Amino acid sequence: MKFTHVLLLLLVLLSTACASLDRDYDSEGLINKASNEIDLDKQQNWQSALNELETQSSDYDFEVFKDVNLRQYINKALGNNRNLLSEAKSLAAVIESVNASGAQRKPTVDGGIRQSYTKADGRDGDFSYNTSINLRWEVDIWSALSDQKKLSLLSAEARAATYEAARLSLAANIAKRWYAINADQLKLGISEKRLSNQQSALAIVEEQFKSGRGSAMDIFLSRSDVAAQRASMASARNQLEQSIRTFKRLLGDYPDIDLDFSAALPELTQTVPAGLPSDLLKRRPDVNASMKQWQAAVLETSIANKARFPSFALTASYGATSDELLKASASDFVFNLVNNLTVPIFQGGRLASNLKQAELAAESAYQNYVESLLVSFEEVESALGTERYLKEQLELLEQAESFARSAYELAFEQYQSGLIRYSNLLDFEQRWFATQTDIITVKNSRLANRINLHLALGGDFISSQ
Repeated sequence: MKFTHVLLLLLVLLSTACASLDRDYDSEGLINKASNEIDLDKQQNWQSALNELETQSSDYDFEVFKDVNLRQYINKALGNNRNLLSEAKSLAAVIESVNASGAQRKPTVDGGIRQSYTKADGRDGDFSYNTSINLRWEVDIWSALSDQKKLSLLSAEARAATYEAARLSLAANIAKRWYAINADQLKLGISEKRLSNQQSALAIVEEQFKSGRGSAMDIFLSRSDVAAQRASMASARNQLEQSIRTFKRLLGDYPDIDLDFSAALPELTQTVPAGLPSDLLKRRPDVNASMKQWQAAVLETSIANKARFPSFALTASYGATSDELLKASASDFVFNLVNNLTVPIFQGGRLASNLKQAELAAESAYQNYVESLLVSFEEVESALGTERYLKEQLELLEQAESFARSAYELAFEQYQSGLIRYSNLLDFEQRWFATQTDIITVKNSRLANRINLHLALGGDFISSQ
């Protein structure tokens, strides 16, 4: 039997023996492994707030995005936000690397011209020219080069999922900041009403003092309250302006305070379709990115394992050498074909160490994936629980505001009749306006929590519009 036949037979036997050493990076198998470890029952529902939050159909209309202005701002941010644009360029570069990794499986051809000059003592120097076309092709015996392309593809898919997660996060951030700005403007409006109320009270106190029915202390208290309210409003305006600047920067605009809007917070009447915990494995892009990173790490172990086996490459060259560049004859051209078989014999433990590192990295990626699942479930459970408590808190605050308003109106009548002191009236007024402000705060918190819940469930803010 010829040596080449023996060599080919040896390669086939090695290929068959080593096939069992490939690492499994199948998505379904890895998902099942993670699901079993954290005891995820794919038929269970979310544990929290099941009585209050009923599962609805997939055509759920996300109320938060009924605001036409908000939709426009989200679309603008997705097109102009500088950080997101940077992420998009990075993603494009990673995708381009997939093409580069695929090229390793194809033959490479290059050509060259080399000039040399030789001079001996007492003789004129001689020029010689060498022209050649060289071809090299590494035979992908163990599919190691194919694995490299799959690895690049998995890395690109992970980066794409991370980019999608960044888009959704930006959209959520825009929505939360938009409603926070609206809430700040509404609170400022309440402060303006309180200031107007205090100024009216001050006029009454001064009139009573002139008629001999009031005291100087009441005037001082009233004037102090007006000044303090103005100071509070100055702080509130500064906070509102800073929020607008940040909001416009996220839009990709110059961070000035030029933003026209009519402050309003939508009422939440619908419940959120929570679905099943296992749905997160398919919907959330950040979980998908973590999954792809784990798959890539598993594939890395396969590549590191195959690096210990022989490699086989074909090298061919065709060229000629002559003393004149353009006058080479046919007899000067030579074709050369070389078969290169490289077998790792002694690497000082480097290849085994590389394999061990890859296996440890895969285990680390697995733990990161499981952690991402647990964090996702925690976010949904927490948002569902918070939804229930904020709803209850809002209902109680609305009752408190109604009682506080009635108490203030009664106290104002009693003060005018001289039955209570002005300081007592201030206490009733402070309670009434404080509950109004608290209602705005809780309404905004409900909106922010609903946005967080929508994001935690893997909802798409863009398609929801």
